[in-house]
Order: sequence, then C-alpha cells, then structure tokens
Amino acid sequence: MKKLSILALILLMSTKAFAVTEFNKTLARIGNQAGNLAYLYVSPAPAQNCKFGVLYLNTSTTFGKTSYATLLAAKIENRQISRVDYTKQADARCFITLIEMR
Repeated sequence: MKKLSILALILLMSTKAFAVTEFNKTLARIGNQAGNLAYLYVSPAPAQNCKFGVLYLNTSTTFGKTSYATLLAAKIENRQISRVDYTKQADARCFITLIEMR
C-alpha cells in the first residue's frame, strides 16, 4: 500500500504544469493547426525546452483568439514581445498564459 501511495504521488508531481515568464523575444513565425491551436516560434527559443521549440495558444478560448489577433498585428508591424508567460505541460507542450507586445 505504501508503494502505491508513493507511486501515485510521483505520477501527480510528474504531470503538473509549471509557469515560466520570459522577456524580450522576437516573433519569428506564427501559424495555426487543426484542433484549435495556434503556434509561434520565438527567438531566442523558449528557455524550458518546449516541444518542437513552439509556444501554443488554444484558439477555442477568448484569450487564445484575442492573443492570436494581437500576435498577427504585431508580426505585421515587426513589433517585439516584451513579456510572455507560459506553462509547460507534462507532454512538453508550452501554452501561453500572458503575452505583452512592445
């Protein structure tokens, strides 16, 4: 029983996402894919070794839609990302939770 409790605790800890804040990024590429996901590549790459070096937005949410629109406008105007917060999931995908443009 004790071994099962320890195993359950390890599994819970390994699937927990954690938050990261980074500053001064260049928006290199932006796009979207099936499954209500938009993605972006930034330079320098995310510090947390996100899967494929990509930051994702869930475009089925209001936050995702408005952030994607903001990023498209910023790309057209060659604006920089002054701050980006994201969470890294257990599968190594990173999802944006805050985006701020310069």
